[in-house]
Amino acid sequence: MTLTEVPQEILIEILKGLDTKSLLCCGSTCRMIYEICVTTPELRYTIDLAMDGFSERVIKTSYTDLLARMHELRLSWAKLVWKRTTEVDLHVKRNHIRIYRLVAGVFAMTNGEKISFTWLPTSTRNYHRRSIEYLSIGSEISTFAIDPTQDLLVVWERNPGRFHIRTLSTSHVHPLAARGLLEYEGDITLPARLEITVDVVGFVTDSNFSVRRLMIWNWKKGVLIYDSHSIGQPLAHHITNFSFLSEDAFMLASKDAQGALFLYSFDPSSPDLSIPTLCATLHLLTMSILFKFEIHSSPIYPAHPDISTFWSLTESHVVVLSLYYVTDTSYGFLENYVVYLHKHTLLDYVHQFRQQASATRSSPIAFPNLNVDWKVWGEKNVRFMKAPPTGSFTCVYGQRVIISYEEDTVEVLNFNIPSSTSVSAKAPSFVLHAEPSFEEPYSTVS
Repeated sequence: MTLTEVPQEILIEILKGLDTKSLLCCGSTCRMIYEICVTTPELRYTIDLAMDGFSERVIKTSYTDLLARMHELRLSWAKLVWKRTTEVDLHVKRNHIRIYRLVAGVFAMTNGEKISFTWLPTSTRNYHRRSIEYLSIGSEISTFAIDPTQDLLVVWERNPGRFHIRTLSTSHVHPLAARGLLEYEGDITLPARLEITVDVVGFVTDSNFSVRRLMIWNWKKGVLIYDSHSIGQPLAHHITNFSFLSEDAFMLASKDAQGALFLYSFDPSSPDLSIPTLCATLHLLTMSILFKFEIHSSPIYPAHPDISTFWSLTESHVVVLSLYYVTDTSYGFLENYVVYLHKHTLLDYVHQFRQQASATRSSPIAFPNLNVDWKVWGEKNVRFMKAPPTGSFTCVYGQRVIISYEEDTVEVLNFNIPSSTSVSAKAPSFVLHAEPSFEEPYSTVS
């Protein structure tokens, strides 16, 4: 009996057991199997979910309904068609906000003394909830980070040097944290930023001219995994930015020479201080002197946020690199460029390094890191173009990049338009007019 002679209902059950790549291979062998893959809702949903780079929130509904939701979301983003617009009054003036965060449907802001949170309405959450002057630590709030999927708030208190591990919902010590305060030695007077990824918190000082300090904590265990100062290897002055690639890998931006990305891996469950492993050095395009190098990336969550049925997989996230080149050393003229790429391009080199080190049974620290030229990794995997005008602000959310301009417009770059849609497969930009002032009600669309 050949495969085409197998009863269709049995063949469908066999195909359901395949992963996406195997399913696509089978669908390309003959028209009959292709038609089955296209017309069977569960198989079509499996393929479309992978093609869109999505993970799903488990809900009780049919595959036909899930497919309809996915295609509606795809079309809505492609043409920026909103279901509704809701105004949420933040009761605050713009010049009173020192720091704000918008993560997984929660808008958080601080005036340096207290933090307030607003849960914004979404396509799956019709209500909004606001807490005014929700948390105070008794001293200046230098910076903070949130992860609503873990009900997690991390606040940096500059003096004394420590991090508060709280919940968003109650402001109490987080029940999964071994310690409510993570303390470190040494004075930090520079600005700094925090980044949360699953069980770890990254903290890096922010300066283009001074020696930086990078710390990585396991906030659940209360353990300092890495401190660039404690191990006697402070970050060099040419390191300008930091961002997590995953819960066990991160990248550093270097403006040395022509610029490069350093990709590191580390053990998030390490019981004590350890040295991250340099996996790969990815060199940038050879141009003029690189003055500044910034990384913009999307948050990484351990659980699916409840604000949407679908959410972008970590490896499908877009990473944005902002490059500032000096074109005239006498007058200091700058030319700004931006690089767009998918995170899996970077993660592939981390995985490749680990596989090669494992195959040779070498210690990862002793194994030489991958040294990759721009022509090898960059030319076919990125979009390199002129940066938006000075004064714009870039945010990354999954596979979409939001750029706001001083002239009250917002540009949405969508890097997830499958060729199966009726919209062009190129990554277009759509311009919306938005009101940037917090003195007026905040407008959210879903």
